[in-house]
Amino acid sequence: ESSNNHSNNNKSFRRSGSSLMDDDGIEKLLDALRIDLDRRDVICGDIFKNGLTPSEQRRLDLGLMVLGAPDNLFCESVVQGLDSETSLHIMEFLKGYVSKDTSRRVIVTLDRPSLFVWNLIDNVILLSKGRVVYEGPRFDMEAFFAFHKKPTPSRFSPLEHYLAVVNNFRGD
Repeated sequence: ESSNNHSNNNKSFRRSGSSLMDDDGIEKLLDALRIDLDRRDVICGDIFKNGLTPSEQRRLDLGLMVLGAPDNLFCESVVQGLDSETSLHIMEFLKGYVSKDTSRRVIVTLDRPSLFVWNLIDNVILLSKGRVVYEGPRFDMEAFFAFHKKPTPSRFSPLEHYLAVVNNFRGD
């Protein structure tokens, strides 16, 4: 006979990876992903039936990725094609996910993030033509570019400046 006490209560539990999440936990996850209550029972959809919007599908995919509470999460183009508000919410969710456990890290690929998304980034790897141009904390980037005689001009977005410099990087 099992000594598992979970069968003694009325809550249902779902096992995913190394974590055990009850219905309340799943509801909290869906809340954090900003999936509306009236959309939680909608079928994802297929070629014959509309279902979740692309934004909702992206957020649901992200929720499925974190169910097992992995320490390393790789998200390619996680906000590509989404509006700026949804992109910001997704990045805030990922930032919150990392902050709950110091062993967690999220690695994302971003192509021209908004300034709001950019300000949530801790560490950056800038690539140009397959070469690493910069790797390190976002807060140290200005010193790096200034050291290489490419400081951000006054009244210019640092993010736009870094991308412009990297896009013109020759690596000679």
